Amino acid sequence: MSYNPNEFTKNKVDFFADPKIRKEIDTTDGTVIYQGYANLLADTSQGVWRIKRTTISGSNISIEWANGNTQNYNVWDNRGSLSYS
Repeated sequence: MSYNPNEFTKNKVDFFADPKIRKEIDTTDGTVIYQGYANLLADTSQGVWRIKRTTISGSNISIEWANGNTQNYNVWDNRGSLSYS
């Protein structure tokens, strides 16, 4: 059996492109963008969200995750008060 480097990427599931994933975006002030990902049927008050914060300051762009990780246990409704790193 030979090794094919394309086999791994061919079978990989892209979480962010999955049609069963609900995505929320909040761009309220233009310099901070929140993006949330959860199961398609998730409610925004449930602790099942993966939340990313992008901050734009001049030419600097900072991307951070709620609680410093990509785990699905955050509440989308609380995105503004969560800690990011």
